[in-house]
Parts: sequence; structure tokens; C-alpha cells
Amino acid sequence: MNDASPVPPGCRLRPAHSTDRWMIQTLLQTFDQEVPSPPNPYAHIIRYAVLGGLVAIAVHIVKTASIQVLLLLALYAAGMVLLWLIVLFSIAWFSNDWSKYWVVECNGHLVACAKLCRYKTHSAIYNVFVADRWRKQGIGSCLMQQLIQEATRPLYLACFTRTISFYQQLGFSQVPPKDLSPLLRYELGLSSRLNVVPMRLA
Repeated sequence: MNDASPVPPGCRLRPAHSTDRWMIQTLLQTFDQEVPSPPNPYAHIIRYAVLGGLVAIAVHIVKTASIQVLLLLALYAAGMVLLWLIVLFSIAWFSNDWSKYWVVECNGHLVACAKLCRYKTHSAIYNVFVADRWRKQGIGSCLMQQLIQEATRPLYLACFTRTISFYQQLGFSQVPPKDLSPLLRYELGLSSRLNVVPMRLA
């Protein structure tokens, strides 16, 4: 296993605090945008069909409904958006999921995060992410080395094929999905993502 490079000057690696929850959410949203999804040849057709249907319904309502009905629909839509925002805010605020994260803070901003879940029989790492402009500086290696020290063994994670070599340098090796319990396969997201590879550090 290679030694991790130190974090760049002005950066520090630490457990997440409750005040980090919003920045962690922001990093994870960027992570989700970078996650490659399996190609779907019908995605564009479905998207345009749904959009066209919604536009047709909206035009029909505008042409046939009175101004009072339109106002009620607008208020209903605004209320549903507000309710959704309240639900998202509540989930983010009251969840203690942030306490399982380690973060790298540089110049007052979070630039990397990773989640470590420790169980009785194993540990698992999720959501390893380094912001684009901070990559190739050893931050990811430092973060992973810290989680490896904190974890109980065996330690599992799931990664994309493009990052297999990075985790192999840290001592992880690929595991056939059939060798994992159904619960662990579910925890690692193998049932919902066909393009990830499970790995283990014994």
C-alpha cells in the first residue's frame, strides 16, 4: 500500500461537523452530476414525449379554464414546490448522516468528502469525492488512508471502472458480486447501478 501524499498547504483533513452538512450536500450534488449512467437509447424520446404531453395539458388548461381556476392551480403548484423544499430542508437539517463523513477543508471551503459506515462485521466507504480543481494533489489518497485507519475490516466500497486502479494502489481488490451477501450488495448500490465494481480491503 502506497503512503498517501500530504494535503496541500492551507488544507486540513477532519471529521465533518454539523455545520458542514450543506457543503457536503453541495459536493454530493456535483458528484451525482459526474456519475456516468448506463446509456438508454430511448431516453430522448421519453423525455420529449413527457415534455410534449405536459405542454399540451398546460395549453388545454389555459384555453379552457377561468382565471380563478388558473390562479388556484398556480397556488397549488407553488404550494407543492414549497412543501418539497421544506421536506428537503428537514431531511438535510435533522439527518445525522453528516456525522459519518470525513472532509478536506481548504481555505475555508470543503473540497472533498467521503462517508465511512462501521458495522459489527465490516465497514463500507461511500461517496468519495474530490472537487474537480483540487484533484491530482493527493487529497483523495489522504482521505482514503484516514478512512482505512478508522475502519473495521474487511472494508468494502463500490467504484466505477475508471477509478479501479486508484483503489488498487491503496490495497483494495475486486470482489465478484456473487461473493457478497444480498444486504452488502444492496448497501453498495450494486442492485441499482450496473456500472459499478465492488472492491474489498481485507
